[in-house]
Amino acid sequence: MTTQNSPTLGQHKLSILASCMATIMLSACGGAPNGATANKDMARLGLNNGDSASLKAIPAGPPPASQLVATFDSNLLKSRYSQTCTANQKPDFISVLPMVFGKIYPEDCAIANNTSPVLQWPAGNIYPAATDTTPWNIQINKDGKSYLTASSKFPHFQIPAELPAGEYQWTVNYKASNGNIIASSPRRFFVDVSAVSLPIITPKNIVDAAKIASRPRGLPHNVSREQMLDNITSNATAPFAVLNAKIKTIQAQKVITEPPMMQPGDFTVPTDYTRWVNSLNTTATTAASEIAYLGYMAALTNDSTTKAAGKARLLEMTKWDADKGTTSFQFQDQAARQVLLGLAKGYDYFYADLSAQERDQVIAVIKNRTKQMVALITSIHTKKLNSHGVTDVGFMVNVLLLLAGDSNFPEAETYLTDAYNTFLISSTAFGGDDGAFQNGNGYGWYVATLLETLVTIKSVTGIDLSSLPYYAKYPDYLMAFTAPLYKELMVPFGDDHAYTYFYLASSFDTLQPYALFTQNAYHQWYFEANAQNATNQTLRPVTYFNLVGMGQRPVTKKTPDKNNWYFPDAGLASLTTDISNANRSSLAFRSSKWGAYNHSYADQNSFTLVSNGKDMLISSGYYFSYGSPHHLQTRASKSHNVLTFDGGIGQSEAASSAIPLKPTNPVDTTDSSGDLINGGEANGIAIVTGDAAKAYRRQAPAPTNWVPLLNNAIRSIAYFKEEKISVIYDWATSTTPRKWELNFHALQAFDLSTPGFAKVVNGNSSICIYHQNFPSSMATTDQFEVPADPPSGTLAPNQFHLRSTANQASTELSTVTVIKENCSATAVNVSINGSDAVVSIGSKGVEFNQKVVNIFNN
Repeated sequence: MTTQNSPTLGQHKLSILASCMATIMLSACGGAPNGATANKDMARLGLNNGDSASLKAIPAGPPPASQLVATFDSNLLKSRYSQTCTANQKPDFISVLPMVFGKIYPEDCAIANNTSPVLQWPAGNIYPAATDTTPWNIQINKDGKSYLTASSKFPHFQIPAELPAGEYQWTVNYKASNGNIIASSPRRFFVDVSAVSLPIITPKNIVDAAKIASRPRGLPHNVSREQMLDNITSNATAPFAVLNAKIKTIQAQKVITEPPMMQPGDFTVPTDYTRWVNSLNTTATTAASEIAYLGYMAALTNDSTTKAAGKARLLEMTKWDADKGTTSFQFQDQAARQVLLGLAKGYDYFYADLSAQERDQVIAVIKNRTKQMVALITSIHTKKLNSHGVTDVGFMVNVLLLLAGDSNFPEAETYLTDAYNTFLISSTAFGGDDGAFQNGNGYGWYVATLLETLVTIKSVTGIDLSSLPYYAKYPDYLMAFTAPLYKELMVPFGDDHAYTYFYLASSFDTLQPYALFTQNAYHQWYFEANAQNATNQTLRPVTYFNLVGMGQRPVTKKTPDKNNWYFPDAGLASLTTDISNANRSSLAFRSSKWGAYNHSYADQNSFTLVSNGKDMLISSGYYFSYGSPHHLQTRASKSHNVLTFDGGIGQSEAASSAIPLKPTNPVDTTDSSGDLINGGEANGIAIVTGDAAKAYRRQAPAPTNWVPLLNNAIRSIAYFKEEKISVIYDWATSTTPRKWELNFHALQAFDLSTPGFAKVVNGNSSICIYHQNFPSSMATTDQFEVPADPPSGTLAPNQFHLRSTANQASTELSTVTVIKENCSATAVNVSINGSDAVVSIGSKGVEFNQKVVNIFNN
């Protein structure tokens, strides 16, 4: 471990002016200490005497002669709520439930962004036990008068018609087991002229269209087989040739059988057992995809050899043990859903080629496996943030679209009604109308499998959901946080953040068909941004061929006209210099109301930094096995670029009786959350602000009770794009004095050879970091507190960790951290007075004061 002491930079008291000669780079005091030695160190780091911190007492606010350009005062929050409405803070039976049970939508005083919102509320363990099939009663008033009364089986309700502009109020109630009526507080929402009109698709619409669709439903319902083939061979000639070659390869291979059961004791390395369990999903996916590809080609070409190969694999899969085998839902739900989908597709594609006995054989297994998953529907409505369950519901919709109306499976219609009803909510449970996915950027790529469900709905029923906000904007989120680099970068947040392959691995099974589905010019640009995608002959999924077969054609690409992306529903932001440049610089930020739950971390107000196409500041740690000792460390605040205190104490801390308090493994919860409150750009400065006060808390002995650790925890970042300088403002307060800590993590070593500064070099990119108004010491190491636990044969290189620790404990932190890309010599002037901090670079600047950010011209 390397340690250094940082000089005092920016103490705003006249009584300490005498200390000027002991500090570096203080223009108000006339220069740097130690003469030529310090100047050489500063020059080596690309710093100069213009990087200053005024020590004199100054008035709050920017310089008197400055011109205000923009003010950001909770603008992202305010844009979502009517400013003429005061929200009711009185708790009710839905507001007291954690976010893990689901969100409340619309919230009190919210502005609806469409004319037919889906009302949502959490149910949790209070889910009505009544035998009534529609236990939830909804009342909607408009302008003080009754407008609509309805009931619902599930804790959400699709308003069945467009709402005219006006003020609305909604309540929901249910009858408890003791017979009492439990009602929510009234919540107001506003529909104004800006609300967009969206298609209103009910479960009945879906089921009615699906049950009369002819077989094979795996081919689009409104296009003849001949037209399909012509569209594909004319517009996807090379990909179709690849598919034909794949078919021949599959035919030449042995039929895949179910893997035998193994036990943890069969493996020397514990994570090797985890890897084996995960490999079952890969095996099941491969086996199911072979059935799907063979069935699709057989349906298109009517080739007998292809039919025989597909049918053989289908009948073999019926032998896989649905109850106690390695692909049973109880043992490996991800593998189970792949097997179920493979069986359903095979039943659909080869229906005419199966004997009555074989149909009974296949449908019996499908019924058994489907019924095992049906319980998911209730569990999803009681706990909506179930990452596997959310994806499982999408698989169920795919399966049941192929089976509704089948006389051999009459229950399928009811199952489809409930599954689609649930899909509308579950598929968007980890985000909102902004289209983002908050449960880890890596997992955001995985759940893009929802595209197959959307395309299947369109193919089987003719109903197009591409204009619904979450589905329409989802690729925006992928684009914002994953650069289209062939040389690859890590993703910012959440489990699997250390992987670098997402754009490349998903270009053809996600990006290309998604761009066809949305017909969005930006999404087409994102796919084509890697020039090699134009000629790459990777195997495409059936969804791609079906879209082409239906007549979908690529739109003309257009480079996105914005470089900043804000997703307040998910609590994510991305600030980039130029999204069209593969070697761009970008800063990602997270402060999410979804907290530290599931595949997300205790990292509210965290950020990552890419400079000139290189990872410079990262989320540290690895995810090889969920809940392993190393993974628990990876989830902790100290493993991210966030504020901690007193030896690494941070967010979502578990209950502890230790004296003094020590950091714990973070609690898996949505209760410890953040909020994205500011975002925007003016004068070449992009800003973002997060409020993480609610995240810094410790669980009390009762799991639902929490003890605050901090009173305030605000972080704002101003990114001076032309100068490539990030300015990070941290303001935090605590009733108990804290030794504040600022954490940073990188793939390369932190050079601390110059006091008060840290430098990181990655290839041809570099950054230099220093603090203002934060008397502290810097320490760095390349070791994890808990070693990484990779499976055999997997590399997990050491990463580098920097912590700046305050010299003295205090009840308030008000500091500015400056990060210069390329360690530039550009002068940065910083003045701090209490919680007010002013930063000037050349003719422009930014003022931070708690939650408010002002941008100005000097």
